Formats: sequence, C-alpha cells, structure tokens
Amino acid sequence: MRFLLILLISTIAASYAVNSKEREEEIEGDNKQTSAQWALLVAGSSGWWNYRHQADISHAYHILLNRGIPASNIIVMMYDDVAHDSHNPQPGKLINKPDGPDVYGGVKIDYKGSDVTPKNFLNILSGNKSALTGIGTGRVIESGSKDNVFVNFADHGGTGVLCFPSDHLSASELFKTLESLTAKKKYGKLVLYIEACEAGSMFDNLLPQNTKILASTASAADESSWGWYCDYKNYPCLGDLYSINWMEHLDSKIPPKENLFDQYQKIRTLTKKSHVNLYGDYKIGPNNVKNFIGPKSSSFDDSENTSLKNNREDDSGVPSRDVALQWIKRMAENAPSEEERKKYKQMADDIENKRKLVDTTVHQILKKVTGKDDDLLHSLEYDHLYLKLEMLECYEQIYRTFSKQCFNLNKNQYILRHFYKFANICLLGSSNYQAKTVAAINEICNHDFPAIIGTL
Repeated sequence: MRFLLILLISTIAASYAVNSKEREEEIEGDNKQTSAQWALLVAGSSGWWNYRHQADISHAYHILLNRGIPASNIIVMMYDDVAHDSHNPQPGKLINKPDGPDVYGGVKIDYKGSDVTPKNFLNILSGNKSALTGIGTGRVIESGSKDNVFVNFADHGGTGVLCFPSDHLSASELFKTLESLTAKKKYGKLVLYIEACEAGSMFDNLLPQNTKILASTASAADESSWGWYCDYKNYPCLGDLYSINWMEHLDSKIPPKENLFDQYQKIRTLTKKSHVNLYGDYKIGPNNVKNFIGPKSSSFDDSENTSLKNNREDDSGVPSRDVALQWIKRMAENAPSEEERKKYKQMADDIENKRKLVDTTVHQILKKVTGKDDDLLHSLEYDHLYLKLEMLECYEQIYRTFSKQCFNLNKNQYILRHFYKFANICLLGSSNYQAKTVAAINEICNHDFPAIIGTL
C-alpha cells in the first residue's frame, strides 16, 4: 500500500512535469490571487517528558516568521510549561537539536495552559471569534477564499485520535470542521503537517481528494512516530524526527522553486523510522513551499550537508510513546547517588508494571467480547484496518468508555497503542458488538486501578 502511494505521488508529479510551463503559469496565477498566508501552530502536550513538542512548535514559529509570515498571522497554542520546568538545564530556553540555538525566545503564545483544548483549536481554525471571547488572546484564523492556511500539530496520537493536555481531538471532529471550512470557502489551499503516532489514521480513507486540502503525516496509520536527539545530556528528546527533518531542511538554502511534492520526497527519504505520507488533494503538490511557509529565503546559514547529514547518521531515536520511560532509565543509569538511582529505577518499574496491566486489561475485554471465536480475537488484535466515516461513532463510543472507565488516554498515552483494536470491533464485528464491548469494559473496569496516573 505504501509503495502504491509513493508510486501514485511520483506519477502525479511526473504528469505535472510534462506540461511544466503550463502548470507553472497556472500555479503562478493561483499565487497572484493569494491575499494572505495564515498559520496555526499547536503543541498539544504538557510535561517535561514531552519537551520535544514545544521545541518543535517554537522552531516552526521562527521559521515562518523569518520567511516572511507576519506574527499577526501566526497563532500559537502551547501549554508553556517546559521551558520553565525545574528539570530544564537551560531555564527559560528550548533547543531543538544538540547545542542548537534557543527557539523559545520571541515566540508569541496565544493560548496557554488550560486554553490548549480541541474545542479552542477547532474554533481558531474555523475563525469563530465569538467562541474565544475572554480566552487567551482571542485571535483566530481570519482567512478567506483566496488565502493559504498552514497547520502544524505536534503531540501524541492514536488511531483516529490526536491528544491535547486534558482532552483529545477525534478524526470525526476534525473531518467535520474541515468539511465546514470547505463549504464556507474559508481558505484557498490548506496544508496540515501532523507529528503524532499513527497520524495517518486521521486522514487515510477519510480526507477527500478534491477539497484543496493536503495533509502530511509523520507516520502511517499503523505505526509510531519517533522522538529524536534523545541522548543529549539530561534532556528528553529535543525534537521529533519528521518535524526536525522538514524544519532543518527549511533552515537550509532550499531551491527557490521547491514545491510540496519535492519537499515530501526529501523528508520521506530522511525519515527512516516511520513512513511519511500524504493525504487529500494531490493537485496542491506542485505548489511552491513558500506559498505556505513564507516567501523569503531562509535567514539561517545551516547547510543541508552538515545539519541533515548528521541527522541521518545519528541514531538517537526513540518511539514516541517510549520517550518518558527511556529518559527515566537513562537518569537511573547516570544517577549521582544510590538514592537517586533507586528513585528512578522504581519509577521505571512502576511504568512497566502499569503497561502490563493495560495490555492484560485490553486482552480480557477482547476475549470477553469474542468468546470462543479465536479467529475473530486474532483479527481484532493484529489487523490494522482503514477507518470508515460510518463507523466512527461506534469506535468513539468504545474508546471514550474505555478511557473513562479504565485508563485515561490523556494521562497515559501508552494505551493508544491498543485503540486500533477497538476500531476493528466496529469494522469486523456484527451490529451488536458495540454494545457488547461497552458492557465488557464496564464489567472488567468496575474497580479502581492502582495509581494509574501519570505517564505510561
């Protein structure tokens, strides 16, 4: 499937190249109609372990600003707790690569702390100013039918889910908002860069191909994204592999006519730990990258032969859901005293025990639902199937019940690795399996689990 996707994109790109002069004139005509560029940057997590997300988004802010998008057209959502965390070796600063510059300074954050929610995100994207009265700066994307909009989101994710600090955004909620934006002609072209595990599941088989919306994801629908630069001093991961690849590429001197397809091919090649995918309207692919990240050339003097070459040769990656556990284990190994070592080792042991409890609980629920049907049980546990619009309501009821009754997904992102199994119930089971699964969850999770809080 991934090979066919790459082949399709390459074929489309080639077809545009055949009539490149005509296509350039068409795209240039589109560019002249564009009256403004807007950007919405979102770090959807909180906590020291998730350092990389706020560093990614801070870096993205400076790229857009340096390339000519005015601060008045860039909206930032960030919990804003990491730069001033007590663990930070450089208080008040964030870096996105080893020995890199501070990317936190100068970032204008519009929505902080408890204001970083899916509801506010959708209202900002929709331009719903009245819904944000008294919240943050109240600023929204005020784009029109000829404007280009760029959205960059970095956080945890799962099948059809993107996480926020205390809530989550479902694929159906995002799809309905995009559908509304299209109907109301609230953009000329809309490009989304999504950094999250299983990010492709938010769009795969869901995002139409004729809406002038193009989504680039750090991972396919069935795989983890990767934290990167994860072994630097006492920091957790400084960035995410997909994010630092596209941003370090833009920090270098990219060709003036580089388009979105060109960039996709380069970032896909660099991102070796997951499969960078494109979804939606491929007709946007030949549009110049500068139409979405600003018209100016980079003000950085960072050569692709140094920064990105070192990035490719480096092997400091960690699957995103293991970043916190990896950092705790590293702190135990490097602890200055036996007391500190024991403290961090106990934290690591607690996390691993809680993960085993999650794994066992999900298996018990599936076993309860399938009874003696071992073939169905095997399919539920191992098949990764496409989401479908018509089954999202079923799927969301199941995982929301599980998150409420068993383990809170916003506190324990590890549980997201099991969510595709709940989607499979709605895809493979008969009509009564939704009710059977909810009943099984309520029965098996009818007690308080021991201290299932914090990260898993």
